[in-house]
Amino acid sequence: MNVERLRERLEPLLEAVAQEQYALAISEMRGSGVGGVYEQGSDLLGRDRISDVQRALSGSGGAEEKRIRALLEYLVHARASCAASPELDQILTWEARTSVSVEDSRYRMRQMLSVIADAEDVDERRALREARLSAIDEQTPLLEGYLARHRESVVELGYGSYVESCEVLSGIDVRGLARDGARFLADTEAQFRELLAWYLPRVAGVEPGAAVGADGLRMERAASYDRVFGSNMIWGLQTLLAETRLDVLADGRVRIETKRSLANGAASAIHTLRIPDEIVLEVAPTAGRSSHDLFLRCLGSALHYANIDPSHPLEQRWLGDESVPLAMGRVFASILENRVLLGRFYRLSGDELEEYLRFSSLLKLFRIRRDIGELQFQLALLEEPDSREILALYTELLSAASGLRYDERGALMTAEPGFRVARRLRAEQLQNVITNYLRERFDEDWFRNPRAGEALLAMFTPGQAFSASEVSVQLSSLPLSFARVAEG
Repeated sequence: MNVERLRERLEPLLEAVAQEQYALAISEMRGSGVGGVYEQGSDLLGRDRISDVQRALSGSGGAEEKRIRALLEYLVHARASCAASPELDQILTWEARTSVSVEDSRYRMRQMLSVIADAEDVDERRALREARLSAIDEQTPLLEGYLARHRESVVELGYGSYVESCEVLSGIDVRGLARDGARFLADTEAQFRELLAWYLPRVAGVEPGAAVGADGLRMERAASYDRVFGSNMIWGLQTLLAETRLDVLADGRVRIETKRSLANGAASAIHTLRIPDEIVLEVAPTAGRSSHDLFLRCLGSALHYANIDPSHPLEQRWLGDESVPLAMGRVFASILENRVLLGRFYRLSGDELEEYLRFSSLLKLFRIRRDIGELQFQLALLEEPDSREILALYTELLSAASGLRYDERGALMTAEPGFRVARRLRAEQLQNVITNYLRERFDEDWFRNPRAGEALLAMFTPGQAFSASEVSVQLSSLPLSFARVAEG
């Protein structure tokens, strides 16, 4: 099968997977059919199709070579999802349907992280954490089976170990990123520990030496700022960003669904059903800094997808480097650290503004450092045939990076085949580049400038034609780096 024909047949599969994921996300008790959709498309995901693409890749060059490489990466990982489809659907169904009991209350499993973050009382937080971890621990054999099948399906294609295969297919030096991350941890250690020691007792009611991962959720919840970040103000952010002349609904391609609550307990979620024609943004307007942050991240990514040129091949619309749309979301969320906006829109000033910015710097360091620890762990986990022997590394690496103690029972639930955590870290690096570019060209209040809107639209239009590394060089003439993230 030639590549053009394969592209034509793959797009309906991508849409079918997205539709099933959306149906699962908005339902309270629906069982997962995601793995089943991959099985239905198995004729497109076999070794013969991969061989066809490999042959096309060997004879290609320039932009077409990049597109075919993205296509090959997708086929390899989609084939792995197909191979592990029974386990994939069991995990997703378990997460959607399971409830856990804590004292006299029952909570949906997939809402537990939000429930824990909302728990002000430390003892209640601990009880919720234990209930969640105990439930996850019972699924360890299933989670191990899923990761093993996924790993085996990728490795058998002959690109080397799992890590080597992912690096070859994605073009991302995942191990190099982890080494750069280790330097970032060392460079920011003193600043991070000082901020954590000051704020954690005040916002989570516990000293760092006694803190666990659940207390990090409470810290990120930033409940003390609910009065500043009101629930109705989320809609004001749309009006504010409209000053860039960006159409926040992208001429109807972005559909905002307002709900009292989301099935996963979050405040916002994005679903790319057809790119660029149908992007759904679920929003449950909720007070709080974390709610505003998530809404802006989802909105920025939604506008990226919805403004991709529809004539581009599916690799530029659906595939490629996910770091780029993730970075666009982070660019929009970065306005929550912008002095001009914080004064103008949120009415923060003086000592209160300085205190908020200091706290925000802690949250950013915590988020990045935790993901670096996660990347370090996943490199070991996905390379090691027997995951049971290295689960203790989860506690060691995450605790060292975050300053909080993480329980190994939660390790396998966070593992993401394909190293999506690496994409998130590269998105952090690219966000810094894009935000600095906008500030330098359009001043600190770039979010009010129509020319900044034009610049963003020009970045959206190519989709994922360029990797995060390439976008960084285009905008700054410099490679991606944690160094500028630390400085920024």
